Amino acid sequence: MRKIDENVIGNKAMPWWKEEIYGTELMGMRLLRRKSIKEMSKVTGEEVWYLKMIEKDNNIPVPPPLAGKYMQYLSCNMHHVHQFRQIVDGKSKTFNDGRSIGAKLRKQVYEKCNNKCVRCGSAENLHIHHIVEFSKGGRTELDNLELLCASCHAEEHKDNRAYNLLKKQAEKNKDGSG
Repeated sequence: MRKIDENVIGNKAMPWWKEEIYGTELMGMRLLRRKSIKEMSKVTGEEVWYLKMIEKDNNIPVPPPLAGKYMQYLSCNMHHVHQFRQIVDGKSKTFNDGRSIGAKLRKQVYEKCNNKCVRCGSAENLHIHHIVEFSKGGRTELDNLELLCASCHAEEHKDNRAYNLLKKQAEKNKDGSG
């Protein structure tokens, strides 16, 4: 059984402290990972009856430490939570666990975008971008993917951690060293 790192669980920067997570979402992640409620009881230190009660409730947010234990043990993140919300709200029927883009899908994205950045038209240093961010439940499928050059991609992500990395890559390519 995988060990839970209590320092991670208590870290207020983790997503389960920043955003409310509900029991039905935890149940969905547990079922996705094919784990029993008894196993989760051992992992979390909570009684089975309590976890069953929590997992049925979609009105009261789960206490962050418990949500964190589920998410850490099940190797799930907010992407999974957002997708469960889309399914429950009837906006999606399927679950997409990964962000990997296979060769066939990659080719389709390039064709859809005419082999150029959809923002500025550049054909240099193209990246495939999730229109609805993967971390917010965006799916890795043709309708949610587009081509952006490194500079436009950096601008698209200027409000998150990926920005500095993307901007650095764009600047490196402009000066010819990349």
